[in-house]
Amino acid sequence: MKSSSVFAVAGMIVLAIGLVLTNMPNAPKWLIPSRSAHIAYGGEVPYYVLAAVFCLIALIESIWTIPLSKGMMAWHTWLSMGSALLFVVGTVLWLVEVRQPGLISRQLQLAIIAPIVIGVPVFIIAQAWFCGDLVRALIKART
Repeated sequence: MKSSSVFAVAGMIVLAIGLVLTNMPNAPKWLIPSRSAHIAYGGEVPYYVLAAVFCLIALIESIWTIPLSKGMMAWHTWLSMGSALLFVVGTVLWLVEVRQPGLISRQLQLAIIAPIVIGVPVFIIAQAWFCGDLVRALIKART
């Protein structure tokens, strides 16, 4: 399976998770404080952003005229998918803890935090690497 297909399918899966979270009663909110007011976003917003990123990557990878490095594409695909999976696992565990406090033991609460703390930076690094290689490929294509 081509990596652009993997990203397209992952985008659809993450979008479906976001749609499920949209329809959940009492879904958790992301609170962003500001000086004038607090803004609350639904718990599905990170999933919509992730789905949009995956679809954009699938689009860029499907353009055959951009000479992207095959090694970078393989690493990027698996780093992105692995970190997104860690984020989803951490979020599911967090939702279980929010819905039924005390169900998860103290030791397992680290299992909630660790996937998110590890997954998000790895995902950002993978996207930065992809952007760097995309710029290199576009410069190479122009010359």
